[in-house]
Amino acid sequence: MVLLILLHNIVTNFYFSYDPLLNNETIYYAKEYCCTINFFETKLYIYPTNYLFNKLAALKLFISSNYIGVGIENYKYQITNIDVSFYNSFWSWSSLVFDPHSTYFGTLAEIGLIGFISVIIVLFFFLIIIFKLKTLNINSFKIIALISIVLYYILVSINIDILNF
Repeated sequence: MVLLILLHNIVTNFYFSYDPLLNNETIYYAKEYCCTINFFETKLYIYPTNYLFNKLAALKLFISSNYIGVGIENYKYQITNIDVSFYNSFWSWSSLVFDPHSTYFGTLAEIGLIGFISVIIVLFFFLIIIFKLKTLNINSFKIIALISIVLYYILVSINIDILNF
């Protein structure tokens, strides 16, 4: 499971290319690659995507709000107030004004550490209930469905802000 989450994050936060991108070739990846890997005698260029930059911006917003958050639905208004000079050297088009594309990072930025801990407690609460239901004699297909839904939410929430729909 941990390997799956790690692979999911790598694939969604980075773009891999055998050829270097031209300057301003795309709006979804950084202008410059962050590193290269020699892969079977071929150079593999790795570019950070806007998902990664949105998460970094959400962390900066969380830290700049003194860890208490900027308020529910205030992310899009406050994101323009943080220093994004780091991104200017990398980024050809900024999508930082929308949302962080992550339930966890969005929760940290908007409702702070207390809200983030509350979301984690709710997730653990659901897992505890599911495992208690497992000890009862309930249909195993229902248990598998509930576990799948909770695990899907945990995994998808890393790169999609489910709370903003």
